[in-house]
Amino acid sequence: MSTKLTRKALYELVWSQPRTHIAKAMGVSDVWIGKQCRDLNVPAPPAGYWASRASGKKLKTKYQKPPLTYTVAERIQEDHDGIVEALAIIERQNGSETLPASPEFVESIESAVTRYTDLARKEVGRRRTHTHHPVVQKLLDEDGRRAAAKSPLSWQQPIYRTIVGEATLAAIEAIASHWEACGFALTASGRRDIRVAVSAPSYTRSIEVRPVATSSSTVKPGRPSQQVRLGLWLDRDHHDHRVESKPSLEFGKVDAGVIEAATALLITKSEESFRARMVWRRERIVAERLQALRAAEAAERKVREDQEAAVFALRSRRELLLREALDGARRAKEIRHLVAGLNASPSADSSKEQLERWSAWALQQAEELDPVLQDRDTLKAWLRKFELDA
Repeated sequence: MSTKLTRKALYELVWSQPRTHIAKAMGVSDVWIGKQCRDLNVPAPPAGYWASRASGKKLKTKYQKPPLTYTVAERIQEDHDGIVEALAIIERQNGSETLPASPEFVESIESAVTRYTDLARKEVGRRRTHTHHPVVQKLLDEDGRRAAAKSPLSWQQPIYRTIVGEATLAAIEAIASHWEACGFALTASGRRDIRVAVSAPSYTRSIEVRPVATSSSTVKPGRPSQQVRLGLWLDRDHHDHRVESKPSLEFGKVDAGVIEAATALLITKSEESFRARMVWRRERIVAERLQALRAAEAAERKVREDQEAAVFALRSRRELLLREALDGARRAKEIRHLVAGLNASPSADSSKEQLERWSAWALQQAEELDPVLQDRDTLKAWLRKFELDA
């Protein structure tokens, strides 16, 4: 049994038989099964479920099978898995001469993004805890370390202790919390130069939220909080400082509309990335299938050419054998005619003894050349050379 399971398949499996039975069939441990349930957010039967079920009594409420719920990311992933499996089936058909059609997406990318964004909208404003998001907490910790360094000359100064910094941190908190509620994973790596990344189905990229340049003509005196304009960068290359890229999304105060726009942007990037990968994968299958077809055609052509060459070579050998036999018969006949003519000539008596010796030798040559006079074994060997049984 394959150890690669979708959420739905794992859900149905763990509620159909005990983990120990599943683990034995799959060649894994029951601990591994439990880890997969946690990683894929699949509800599993609690302790005592199978014993209670075997008793035949009515199951208690805590043993009732709960429905399989989905985050937005899990819903996207399940939709993607269906398309991936369809292509995988085609890939496994190695001997097929049929070229696969383009990946069949049930809906347009615009329709898919709208559907997923509608699902994500329901998560706006939901906070799982009252503490900071781990990404925000790491940024605050680094800011605290910089502040504690007490070196005003250092180029590494606190970032989030100004009005602009607080607004930036609040925007990161709001967007990160919403994305986490939707099932998108955010991580922060590094110690001094912290990098934030988001992982969505088929899409993992670095992100950055920071202030954008604001024209002085738009600044309103006495209202510094209104001057803050922030940008969200997706796919930004942190190692390329030559050109200041334009943010993927620019906004002021973070509200539900901004969060929804940021989420729609992320989902769009994810869907575009996935569909591009599926098209590339299909093109690779087509290229491999065409290469296999060309190789098969070349092999068939070589077989035909080899067969034709073999037939031509056999025909040539047979013609050569016939020509050699006819030439031998003709020469034998000519030798015998020559011997008879010389022996019948008026001057034969003058060299009778030498002529007799020569005639005997010449007639022996004629017998060796004449295919009609071959012995049985020699004739059989000669006939086999024609390969008439082939």
